[in-house]
Amino acid sequence: MVFFALLLMVAFSCEKAIIDEEIDDTELPGTGEDNGGSGGGNGSGNGGGNTGSNHGRVEDDPLTVAEFIAGDYEGGAFVKGYIIGACSEEIKNAEYEAPFTRYTAILLADKVDERDTDKMISIELKSGSKIRAQFNLKDHPENHGKQAQFFGYPETYLKIIGIKSPTSPKLFD
Repeated sequence: MVFFALLLMVAFSCEKAIIDEEIDDTELPGTGEDNGGSGGGNGSGNGGGNTGSNHGRVEDDPLTVAEFIAGDYEGGAFVKGYIIGACSEEIKNAEYEAPFTRYTAILLADKVDERDTDKMISIELKSGSKIRAQFNLKDHPENHGKQAQFFGYPETYLKIIGIKSPTSPKLFD
C-alpha cells in the first residue's frame, strides 16, 4: 500500500512538473508582442537580438532603417529604406532636393520625407563603383524617393550611422 501511494505521488509530481515547464512561445519575452507562435523571436525584445531568426540576415527580410540604427543584431545585415538625399564629407552637407550636386553618398530613411538625421543612415558610394554609377543622385535624380536595399555593417560614416562598402544593392520602383 505504501509502495502504491509513493508511485501515485511520483506520477502526480512528474505531471505537475511538466505543467510548470510549459511556456507560451507566442509572446516575445519582455515585449508583449506576438511573434506568430513559434520560431525564435523576430530580432526585437530585451537582449533577444536575432537569436533563432534570419531577420536582416536574408535579402528578402531586410531590417528597417530604425532597426539598423538600433543595432539589435550581430554582424552585417540587409537594410531597406527610401533614398531621401545625397551627401558628402559629413551630414551637415546633406541635400534633400534636386538639383543634387553630391555623389559620394546617399541617405536612407524609413520615411521618404525624413529630415531628422537620427533617423537616417548614410550609404557610401565608392569612386568608380557600379553602386555609385547606379545610385548617385547627381546623375540619377529619378532615384530620389525610391526604395533601395543594401547589405553591410554599421559604421560611422558622414558622422552618422551608415554603411561603408555596401554590397547586394537593389533598387525598387
